[in-house]
Amino acid sequence: MSAALFAGRIAATDEATMTRERQLLLGRALSTLSIEDREILVLKDLEELPFEEIKAITVRPVTALKIRAVRARARLRQALEKLAPGETP
Repeated sequence: MSAALFAGRIAATDEATMTRERQLLLGRALSTLSIEDREILVLKDLEELPFEEIKAITVRPVTALKIRAVRARARLRQALEKLAPGETP
């Protein structure tokens, strides 16, 4: 195996490890949030549903959902900062 190929495999493994660590960190941070915060973040940011669809699911006004999403993201940022200080943007 050439050195370049070996280095490429190491880099890919490092990237996969970092991705897995980020996923675990995100999962831990999400678990600290309220059910309502998790709900809006999963539906909007992970499932990428439009607010109109989320409105149909949650039976809440779109304005309230937008406010909840902004606040939930702020709480998620705070949770991530507590779990991994200095690593969040």
